Amino acid sequence: MRGANIADLATIMTQTYPVPDVVLLIDVLPEVGQHRIRNNRGETPNEFENVANLRVSRQIFLELAASHPEIKLIDGNQAELEVQKQVLKTIEPLLKEKHCAKAYGCDEPELCGYRATGHCAWAKMVAMAGSLGSGA
Repeated sequence: MRGANIADLATIMTQTYPVPDVVLLIDVLPEVGQHRIRNNRGETPNEFENVANLRVSRQIFLELAASHPEIKLIDGNQAELEVQKQVLKTIEPLLKEKHCAKAYGCDEPELCGYRATGHCAWAKMVAMAGSLGSGA
């Protein structure tokens, strides 16, 4: 929706749809984005992907993030592996809080009865992901 009032659009979205637990905003400088389009994707940036448009879009998203606590900023200017680590570091506590079987959280995974009996959704998620790196 080009040219829309962003505050109005955000209000409509939050009134119409449930607010998500978390939104990851991978923030990249426009120049870095253009470089990646050209060099990583081997493409020519399209008409929208010029630096001026990317700056405007980035500013809009940063303003949304500043006023919506569920939006978590990830520094996308880093190397891919560092971005992945930051994403996992951001979502791990949120997933653990939501899916750990114990009301007080996953404090001692080795001694957890829920985990030992296969009733912990968090433990199942970690096992499927091959561990998120926290030792949980």
